[in-house]
This record gives sequence, structure tokens and C-alpha cells, in this order.
Amino acid sequence: MYAIVDVETTGNHRGADRIIEIAIIISDGKQIIEEFQSLVNPEKSINPFVEKLTGITQSMVVNAPKFGEIADKVFDMLHGKKFVAHNVQFDYSLVEGELAACGIGFNAPQIDTINFAKRIFQGLQSYSLGNLCDAIGVRHGDRHRAYGDTLATAELFHMMIERDENGSSLTALLQHGLDERCLPKNLPKEKLLTLPTVPGIVRFYTDTNQLVSIEATKNIRKKSIDKIQQLFNDLTDKSLFDQIVEIEFTPTGNELIAKVMKENELLKSAPLIGKVSKKYSPSHALVLEQNGMGLNTIKPRQVAEAEGRPHIPFPSRTYANRTLEKIMTKWNFDSAYTAVISEQNEQLQQKKQAEYNLKIQNALLSYTYQYPNIIIIDKGSHKDEYSVVWIEGGQYKGYGFFGADIPLSKDNIGDFIKPQSENPEIQKSIRNYLKKNKVVKLIRY
Repeated sequence: MYAIVDVETTGNHRGADRIIEIAIIISDGKQIIEEFQSLVNPEKSINPFVEKLTGITQSMVVNAPKFGEIADKVFDMLHGKKFVAHNVQFDYSLVEGELAACGIGFNAPQIDTINFAKRIFQGLQSYSLGNLCDAIGVRHGDRHRAYGDTLATAELFHMMIERDENGSSLTALLQHGLDERCLPKNLPKEKLLTLPTVPGIVRFYTDTNQLVSIEATKNIRKKSIDKIQQLFNDLTDKSLFDQIVEIEFTPTGNELIAKVMKENELLKSAPLIGKVSKKYSPSHALVLEQNGMGLNTIKPRQVAEAEGRPHIPFPSRTYANRTLEKIMTKWNFDSAYTAVISEQNEQLQQKKQAEYNLKIQNALLSYTYQYPNIIIIDKGSHKDEYSVVWIEGGQYKGYGFFGADIPLSKDNIGDFIKPQSENPEIQKSIRNYLKKNKVVKLIRY
């Protein structure tokens, strides 16, 4: 039996947001057996964007049951079923979190109808629920409401089961995408299926203890399965593929720490397959300076001259100049500079100068980190631990872990940091992580 689920939430952060509506449809794979839907009082405000998207307002949920009041009903419907959803990780983690907050442990096999659809309806431009339903002729009314989305997902799911020859695609999905025909001869599927689903590093070894590949990921099990399938398809040397016998992993608490740890390991151990990092020794940098008129400028300098100032390091002056040209063109700074110095009104000139200085500083930082001095604190590998990444003077200093009971600051952070050299991959990983993720704490100084 399958439980097809959709939830609407107060926002987009799984760790902080709450469910405001839930719908569950129980199916035998061919027809609907039972249904349940309810608005939920989240006991917090709803993001205005969500209100506009869903039409669910604060006044609609204020008298709705709190999740704790429907938790037993939700668990009874889900228990013993396969959990089905469009982008299942989102819905599953929210429902699991709400049930856990009520003291109810929950674990179920998961099926993502996005991945199922990619196997059954190959080559579509978009696999969002609305676009997918439009493309294959599934009715989808009352969009962005839990019941409307669940009903459409159920019809889509039934259609895909009917078209799934011998049930092979569904079987693979229930094994987290693992196709048993694509396994190394001496690597049991249990080694993959019992891996944790937490962030970390995963390493693949041969029977002679050679490192085949190393990956950083937010889901160790999923990445391991995906990587094995990729190696099966990409490796022309099948004898090397069949030599893979061991998978080792290190939980890190979050994907950022996994990525910086991976870069550190790549400097010491070169894998047989994949990108190999080289020690990064920048010679030049783009540096933020002020000219005689008090206007910010970005100048290429030798890296030693950049210490203590916001800057972007480069392996050569040529690379630095290329990036400077991109920055100046993208933000049209030549025209902006002319507009400032040609302004005759003193008061307006001061305003334009302040705006220009801020704009050029932000342009430089957008190519590196958000701020020149930051301490990034996020989850550790267990509940009594936090991870930390340190940026000072616009440069990455390293990463580390510390106990949840320790007050961390710029004065003692050096005691917990494992020093590490900066390279372009680390810089890009930190920049992207800060853009896309909400961390536990960000200290700027």
C-alpha cells in the first residue's frame, strides 16, 4: 500500500518552517482507498509569498487543529505504507519532523514521483508537478493546495505504475535508485542500502585498498548509489569497476564541511577517478582600495599587498585582470564612476559616491565571500556538536568542530580550527552554501 502525501508550509526552510496543510491519499497502486486532508495551525506566521502562492492565510489556520491534535491520525494512515510524494525529501522530512516533535518515531520507504517520472516519461523539459501533469494529460486542479496536488500526484502515480514494465523502475526507486544489475561483482547491495542518509564524505576503494573516488554530499546513501550507477555507465574499464569492494564514509553534519574536508583529503590522496586538487598558491589578487577622491576601486596587486583587505586571490596577474574586466563590465562601473565625478551638486555627489562605494565593495565580495571576516557555525555530526568555517581578511582559514556548550568567538576560534589552504573550489563551495542555505549562526566582525 502507498501513502501519497503533500504538505504546504509556512516557508521554504525545512528546519524552521511548519506545516499549514496536509493531504494524504492511501492507494493500492491502482485506485484510491482512503483520503485525509486538514489545515494545520503552525503556531507561527506564514510567509507572505506562501499566502499569495497557496491562498492559505493566517486567519484560515488560526482555528485549525495544531499538528499534535492530528498526529495520531497522520501516523495511523502512514504507518506500514510506502511514502510517495513529488520531491519526496521535502514532504517526508517535514512530516517526520512534526511527528518527532509529538514524540512519534516514523520511518518509511520513500518514492519520489519526480524520479519515477524521469524513468517513465523520459526527455521532458520540466518535471515540476504542474508542467508534468500538463505534458502527459493528468488533471491538476487547485494547484499549490495540499489536496489538489496530492490528487494529481495519485493519478500520475497510478499511470506510471501501469506503464512500468515488470515494476523494474519502482523496484529501483524503493532501493533509492539502485539497479542491482549495475553493481560491482563483490559489492553487496546491502552495503549501499544501509548507508546513512546524512551529509558527509564517501570513499570508494578497490580490493587492493586503492581510492577509486571520493565524494562530498548532503546524503551519503543517495550519492553512493548515484555514483555507483554513474561509474557503471561511464567506466570503459569494467575490470576496475568490479574491483570496487569497499565504501567508507564520514558524517560531517552539513554539506559545506564535507566539501572542504574533501578538498583537504584530495591534497593527500589522489583518486583513480575524478578531479584532483592541486596545492593552490596565488600570486596576485584583486584588492579593494580608495583613490584620492575617496572612491572605491578594484586593483590587481601582488598577493602579499592584499593581506588584511577584502580581495580575490588568483594564480596569476592575467587571471586577475580578466576577472576585473568582467566585474567592471557586468556592473557598468565606468559609467557609474563618470556619473559620480561629473555631478555638480555637492550633496548629490556625496550620495552617489556612497552608493558607488557600496556597490563596488559588494561586487568584489560577490566573487568571494559575503563579508571579509565571518565565522560560519552550522550543525555538527551529532546533536552536541557544531561545525565552524572561518574567513578572515577575505581569506578562508580552515574548518573545525566544537562542543555545543562552548561559546565561540573571534577571540578563541583559532583553538578549534584545522588550518587549510584556500583554493577556488573551497571558495566557490562556501559562497554557494551561504547563498542557498540557512546556517545555525553567522558571526561577522
